[in-house]
Amino acid sequence: MARNIFLTQDELKKRRHHFARTFLGDRDLLLLFAGSEQRLRNGLDNVYPFRQDSNFYYLTGIKESEAVFILTKTEKGGIREILFVQEKDPLKEKWTGYRLGKEAAKEISGISDVYYLNQSEGIISQLFNKSQRVWIPYPYKGTLNEEPSQEVLRINRFKEGFPHLRFLNALDLLKVMRTRKSPLEIKFLKEAVKITKTALHKTWKKMKPGMTEYQIRALVEYEFKRQGGDIAFNSIVAAGENGVVLHYVECNKVVEEGELVLFDVGAEYGLYSADITRTVPISGRFTPEQLKYYNIVLECNKKVIDVACQGTTLGELNSIVVETLRKRLTEDGLISQPEEVGKYYYHGVSHHLGLDTHDLGQGREEGLPVNSVITVEPGLYIKEKKMGIRIEDDIVIKRNQALNLSKSIAKEPEEIMGIMKK
Repeated sequence: MARNIFLTQDELKKRRHHFARTFLGDRDLLLLFAGSEQRLRNGLDNVYPFRQDSNFYYLTGIKESEAVFILTKTEKGGIREILFVQEKDPLKEKWTGYRLGKEAAKEISGISDVYYLNQSEGIISQLFNKSQRVWIPYPYKGTLNEEPSQEVLRINRFKEGFPHLRFLNALDLLKVMRTRKSPLEIKFLKEAVKITKTALHKTWKKMKPGMTEYQIRALVEYEFKRQGGDIAFNSIVAAGENGVVLHYVECNKVVEEGELVLFDVGAEYGLYSADITRTVPISGRFTPEQLKYYNIVLECNKKVIDVACQGTTLGELNSIVVETLRKRLTEDGLISQPEEVGKYYYHGVSHHLGLDTHDLGQGREEGLPVNSVITVEPGLYIKEKKMGIRIEDDIVIKRNQALNLSKSIAKEPEEIMGIMKK
């Protein structure tokens, strides 16, 4: 019996056929590798919880490690799909859990040609000999000293055995497809946001001064799991001055009376990720100073959501935040020169969202297409006041407006204080 079916066969087939017909030439081939399990540093028999490579899952729906997928066109203009999965092994399954096998893999993916991995080398060689170009997604090198990715190492080995082949990066092609979300994908994102909402609202009611950041974080993550979700990324719960650190991870501070607590958290559902930030007062009420700066960030958040629509760019949305902060912080006296805003706001307002928290998407200066999903997360980080404030929503881009998936998660000060009423 196939397990954990989230994406339908119909959805997966549409994606594969669209990719083949849109991007593949007559002698082109797309080759994808599933992720591999990673061993824990402190035990040979333990591995980290496995999470499938997003591109592989996007086209196959398979969550099992070590699989291989091939997509190519036939000589008559048809489409051929081949999937290789791990062999069934009763002995290993006693130790590490059941493997899908061929029949379950067919049921999940809708791919009829499924083989075991021990047959992959011969079939791949035959297809390579008939091909001219092979598309493999691989990350672009970030620095000169960065180690080559596993994909690049594979490509280098393939080049030695098949010098006639030209290898191209499929990442840009998948980026075009994954930027636009289908109704089913948006449904999963809505569910992830819904789970996140419940977790946040319940946690705010339970938390109090004297608790540690990690105790508060545990309340959030318990709710993710209780509702059938997972943890999309390392949850950030940052109190007081820790809120000015964008990716704060220590999470060991005792939260004191009067401090703000910044939550940057997200549930995962069906491998689709929510990404929500809210900033709330541990004592249940904002101080006048906290409220003043909170409302500045809230103004930025609302302005961006009001403007976001088809054709706008992430760069344009970020400029709205920068200009609003310059005006308000100058009026407040916190800055005297326009360029000083960078001292208190030092990240972009948006990124794409989907199978990855920072999802594949178009560049910052490209117009957003309909049904792309992005975050809106302006922030203000005032270290000298021990205050970090960020408010983040997840929105779907439409033709003339944006659909705010996280609209029901409290962000108005009165809403927050109402939930936290002690």
